[in-house]
Amino acid sequence: MEKKSVTTIFLIRHGESEINKMKPRRLGGMKSNSPLSELGVEQAELTSKFMRDFTIHAFYSSPLDRAYVTAEIIARPHGKPVEKIQGFIENDCGRWEGKTYEEIMLNEREYYDKWMAHPEAVPLPEGEDYRQVQQRAVAALNAVVARRPGEAVVIVSHNTVLKVLIAHVLGLDLSKSRNVKTSNLGITILESKNETLSVRSFNLVFHLKKY
Repeated sequence: MEKKSVTTIFLIRHGESEINKMKPRRLGGMKSNSPLSELGVEQAELTSKFMRDFTIHAFYSSPLDRAYVTAEIIARPHGKPVEKIQGFIENDCGRWEGKTYEEIMLNEREYYDKWMAHPEAVPLPEGEDYRQVQQRAVAALNAVVARRPGEAVVIVSHNTVLKVLIAHVLGLDLSKSRNVKTSNLGITILESKNETLSVRSFNLVFHLKKY
């Protein structure tokens, strides 16, 4: 019987961005091209140091700066470029982009409650629902795996994208995907073997030390 190769995927959330640290919290989706904060750059440098001796064959990221710059920092010791893939971009928050949760609840509480209860079916106003995000993100992941059989790749993306990708791999109902918590520069390791994806490690953050 032919032995199938194993592809290893390091799913990594970008470093802390300027919008991440805002108080009160704001929705930052694909239209908020927020740069990394000073802490976010430091987190990426720590991750780069941790992964510098890993064998990584290719690096991919969302087109947004907070993900792309994170990926560039991690890729630097490997001397490899980072390819931007649209399918890994953060969700479209529509007209709620940049708004605080307090603003949204004050002005559109009924719709907010529906979205919180069923993010897989209720899109953000003029934006995406979780199922739409999952469909494009899974398609992008499958394309990367098909291109890199038996290799190791890094993909740097965003909170919602990683939630729905991990939910897909674990077979979780999308309505429960908010229970998947990812940290800035948390590393989730997937393996693809015999056309089946599995989670080997989830949201590793020990390499960030004091964070």
